[in-house]
Amino acid sequence: MQMDQRTVELWQRILDWLRLNYPEGLQYRHDPVDYAQIAAAEATIGIELPLAFTTTYMLNSYQGGIPICCYPGYEWFSLADCVESWQWRCDNATPRENDLSENGPIWHKWVAEESVWIEGPIKLGINSELRIPFMSSNGNIDLYLDYDPAPGGVKGQVISIDPQGCTWLVLAPSFEQWLENFITKLEEGHFQVGEYGLECLDEARSSNQTMIMPEYLRNIRIEPYRPSPIEHITLETKPLNQPIEVTGRMCSIMGIGSDIVIFDFDIDGISERQKIGANATQTYGFGTIQCGNYAHLRLVRYDQQIPDIDYYLKDSVIQWFVVSYILTQ
Repeated sequence: MQMDQRTVELWQRILDWLRLNYPEGLQYRHDPVDYAQIAAAEATIGIELPLAFTTTYMLNSYQGGIPICCYPGYEWFSLADCVESWQWRCDNATPRENDLSENGPIWHKWVAEESVWIEGPIKLGINSELRIPFMSSNGNIDLYLDYDPAPGGVKGQVISIDPQGCTWLVLAPSFEQWLENFITKLEEGHFQVGEYGLECLDEARSSNQTMIMPEYLRNIRIEPYRPSPIEHITLETKPLNQPIEVTGRMCSIMGIGSDIVIFDFDIDGISERQKIGANATQTYGFGTIQCGNYAHLRLVRYDQQIPDIDYYLKDSVIQWFVVSYILTQ
């Protein structure tokens, strides 16, 4: 199998540093892999892995397998774990989770409110078949090869996602560059060997640091809220298959299934709260419409042609079903 010579040189420097400063880090290694296993992983994922990435696994296999704990605070996945973790994320991805055209406005809102921290051209979804995890910190923060970057990003860039800390970072434009940045910091003394292994000496990001809006989100806005009252009789007499457009505020979510979300909605001009259904495959499950937010909805009256909804119609409470929506504020 072809090797990337630059990656070979970088790994020699990493291993030399570990042997001198942290030989315990070389004691724990994943099982070696061969070319056939790498080819099988690429076939499963459907993406040709970067040469620097495959070289990393093949090169270290000659020395007993890739070191598990050579990166501070993280464990390096075996190749099999990469594929298994990738598969889990595919199975748990929300439809259109990383769709910029649909989610861009709410991402802009989150950044503006500093509800999330984002650095670089990275989309704010979590799970995707185009993100390949290769390292994890206690199962909370993961590093990925990102093949679905935001505008301005590079396919194959290395990213970090911390869902609990609401932090999305682009670490390097490529795996090779990320590896080189790591070894440079090792050699410059940015890491030390502590009680639990390698530790980073760099100061954490200041809590007073101002969030900078990413370039690709700057011109995306949630539409301003414009009330559009409607009469109750108009709502009641609308034919089954004729759409109606309403504005209002989302209230409590009544039930969430794998395909259907049900929520209360205060329609402008109607005193009686409506229970509305949404199909997750069409509307991203209303995961971005939170209780209290305003939205513009395009609805059709429920009929039996809407699939997989009977279970949620215990008392025929759903009268309307969402065709599309736009968040407002």
